Amino acid sequence: MEITKTIVFVLLCYVAVADAKVFGRCDLVRELKKYHFEQTFLRNWVCLIENESRSDTKKINPYPIVGGTHPSGYKSYGLFQINSKDYCRSGYNGGLCNVKCEDMLDDNIAKAAQCAQMIFKLHGFKVWYGWNRKCKSHQDKLPSISDCVMAFAG
Repeated sequence: MEITKTIVFVLLCYVAVADAKVFGRCDLVRELKKYHFEQTFLRNWVCLIENESRSDTKKINPYPIVGGTHPSGYKSYGLFQINSKDYCRSGYNGGLCNVKCEDMLDDNIAKAAQCAQMIFKLHGFKVWYGWNRKCKSHQDKLPSISDCVMAFAG
């Protein structure tokens, strides 16, 4: 009986992981270009995404606040880690992006990209903790995308 439970648990974990889309860097750049992210900021977006969600469309994290605690119920969703405090609502359209947080977990990143671009227009990158910690002070060490851009040019 215990072996059966273990096998079922392992299979469920495998299905959950298999369902997640994790972008490779060049695929990520291609997606960002598809949704008209500005070339000037592509390396910053890649840095943000790699540090916020590890390029995983299904990533959900507790939404942190200054001081390292997590407010009850707030989470960050998807590739761009759009938070339920300000930009989306769980179970219904809402927040500044007027979207369901669950829509931020879709492998089709159209809604998430639109929301991320709106956030960027309002605040720049400064509202993303991963960008502040790993990208802001390291502009000379942002991820290289030159191989990706060259591959798309041909």
